[in-house]
Amino acid sequence: MSTLDLFSLKGKKGFITGAARGIGKCLADAFTEMGASIAIVDIDIAEAEKTAKELAARYSAHTIAIRCDVTDAEDIGQMMDTFIKEYGSIDFAINNAGIANTYAAEEISSKDFKKVVDINLNGVFLTAQAAARQMIKEGKAGSIVNTASMSAHITNIPQKECSYAASKAGVIAMSRNMAVEWADKNVRVNTISPGYM
Repeated sequence: MSTLDLFSLKGKKGFITGAARGIGKCLADAFTEMGASIAIVDIDIAEAEKTAKELAARYSAHTIAIRCDVTDAEDIGQMMDTFIKEYGSIDFAINNAGIANTYAAEEISSKDFKKVVDINLNGVFLTAQAAARQMIKEGKAGSIVNTASMSAHITNIPQKECSYAASKAGVIAMSRNMAVEWADKNVRVNTISPGYM
């Protein structure tokens, strides 16, 4: 059996947020190579469409692009409606959209701090919640993976990233609770903590 067969995701359907570029795009590439049908979800729809077309051509795969602001519950609802209309059901969700800034803790404005937390923590909650609701409704096993960061575990030096570290630590604590709450509903929740990219 080949390595690709061991990690096969043939027949699986899911979305990846923040997948137009960066870590999200790398995840989308890997999931598509493993046979999954995916939605590239991003606020930058032009880049998302470009990534979706690129992966569809490379792997002869079923990919679509959906524009979504992960801080907007209504937008997320529309994204889920579009996803289900296209794929019929959901098996996994990778909640990866995020931003960072490097303002010193004594200088960062409340607006800038809130923006990071809103996207990195609240956005992960809202997209995970939407995926879990659909998985529970379908009554089948589902998998949710939320992107945290090494910055949730350590203090990076010399970067000044108080807002980013707080948001990513929140992702870990929140995901731990989600995992316990949804375990009896057959929805698994895990996190990954990437390092420098």
